[in-house]
Amino acid sequence: MSFFEELKRRNVFRVGIAYVLLGWAVLQGADFMLDLAGAPDWVIRVFAIAGVVGFPFALFFAWAFELTPEGIKRESEIDRSQPAPTQTGRKLNGIIIGLLVVIIALMAVERVWFAGRGSESAPGQSPESAAVSAPAKTIAVLPFADLSQAGDQAWFADGLAEEILNALVRVPDLQVAARTSSFAYKESNQDISEIAAELGVAHVLEGSVRSAGDRIRVTAQLIRASDGFHLWSQNYDRDVADMIGIQEDLARNIATALETSMDPEALAVMAQAGTDSVEAYQEYLRGLQLGDQSLNQPDSGENLFMESYRRFERAREIDPGFAEAHVRAANFWKVELTPSRTDTGTSGLQPLEILREYNERIGLAIQNAKSEADRIRSRADRAM
Repeated sequence: MSFFEELKRRNVFRVGIAYVLLGWAVLQGADFMLDLAGAPDWVIRVFAIAGVVGFPFALFFAWAFELTPEGIKRESEIDRSQPAPTQTGRKLNGIIIGLLVVIIALMAVERVWFAGRGSESAPGQSPESAAVSAPAKTIAVLPFADLSQAGDQAWFADGLAEEILNALVRVPDLQVAARTSSFAYKESNQDISEIAAELGVAHVLEGSVRSAGDRIRVTAQLIRASDGFHLWSQNYDRDVADMIGIQEDLARNIATALETSMDPEALAVMAQAGTDSVEAYQEYLRGLQLGDQSLNQPDSGENLFMESYRRFERAREIDPGFAEAHVRAANFWKVELTPSRTDTGTSGLQPLEILREYNERIGLAIQNAKSEADRIRSRADRAM
């Protein structure tokens, strides 16, 4: 008897097929239940890894043991003149057919249940209902409004919101809507529940900035989209010199209000602005704003892009330990290194010279990273 026929006789193929189908059904069911419970993404990954690890054990069990009317027996103990193997094969065929029916049913339920979920609410579903269906630990950070009398604090309002978003992204069990998605609602008059439904989040952070002389006033509120209630709100009326403290305090309070699993020490690392220099921080925020403008204003985009880089360079000169300023400055050279810009880029340098500039800055970003996660991110960026 060939090895293939022996595998077939011992029902190894049937067990393998049944295991895969059962594993898929379990993962689908677990994904559905965990999504409703708002569990973090890593939980379903644990299920998947456990399933993969268990597969070879299932095949070994099928090879070494046999299910008989008297129970499970070793293969060597079975009398092949008895009909047990045939009965076992038929049972496995029944299990496989049953699992296929379950999988088809799950796919049908998924198609009906999740139709229309995601970025938009289903037809006939109110924005409030869509917000309720979003996982609990999800948030969108909207761009802060510049309410200064002179209207000249947009750089700080946008930069503050972006830095809060970047800090919250570091929270392991918190899902944060992408910046490009949430910032599309700048100056929008849409209802918060509608914005949350379109972004697929349960919470929204909005705020405003006012400045007068050396004083700055920041108002922020964390809103639960399902009912419009404020989970947390705070007014900061401080000197401009304390703008770093405002950003760090905001990030910590939001993560705490959403009951994330981070301990106080981890929260402190998450919320760090990355510099103690207000001047460096201001240059950095202005660089962020100019970078955004360069994408939205094609006619002057090149000049704005270069000015954005100069701001990041200024920030890292003021504070050589400001890792994020090194990252942003490195990104300029990374863009310059793309094939479409090596001949037409702003710098006018040769590819090897551009690469040298990039490596210098990304190396400093790795060296000065405030957390291991930031260090890994910069290393991955350099490896790409």
